[in-house]
Amino acid sequence: MTDLSNARALLASLRDALDALESQIDPTRTAVDEIASQATGVRDGVDKLCALRGREAEYTGVDMLYDRANDLQQAIEALAILVADARDDLATLETEMDQDDTADRS
Repeated sequence: MTDLSNARALLASLRDALDALESQIDPTRTAVDEIASQATGVRDGVDKLCALRGREAEYTGVDMLYDRANDLQQAIEALAILVADARDDLATLETEMDQDDTADRS
């Protein structure tokens, strides 16, 4: 196989990897949203319990759970954006390969 053929095969493999990654984003987003919802419920429940007891809610573990669940939501959104960016990078690489191939034939 020529270098160009190897490069095109690798490019196709990279696109397949991005497709596989992208196919997991929506189900993961759904799961992460459920985690965040449960974490919010725990935090709100602790706040209500503390209010009933006349105490201020200062439970670091609950706050950290809530914060990390929200971090997960932000991370999955960033990942979705980065997949699109990676696709753009692959398109740029393909264009450069085509230009190099055309120049080599001239």
